[in-house]
Amino acid sequence: MWTLIVGLVLGFTRLFTMIINPQAHNVFTYIFNEMNVYAFCVWMFLFCIALAIVVTLCTKKPAPEQVQGLCFGTATPEQKAETRASWGAWDIIHTVIILAFTVAFYIYFW
Repeated sequence: MWTLIVGLVLGFTRLFTMIINPQAHNVFTYIFNEMNVYAFCVWMFLFCIALAIVVTLCTKKPAPEQVQGLCFGTATPEQKAETRASWGAWDIIHTVIILAFTVAFYIYFW
């Protein structure tokens, strides 16, 4: 959650500084205005990974009851059965269509 919030704030900071285009040349304007957008994205990705690790190490481990059912590995058999029962034929058809479009775009633009 913290990486989402901090990443959003830093991304909007970059957008804002690109819009106002400050004339000062310092570290702040270099990072948020002059740095190549792809380089900025790589550094943001690495920063968010580091932030996630730090936040994870600084918070206490949640109780098993709190994380029960959040992912497939922690789901109870009843939750897995409920999830499988919620799928319909249209859900599968739509998933196949979306995957086909995704693969087609990758092939076309590769």
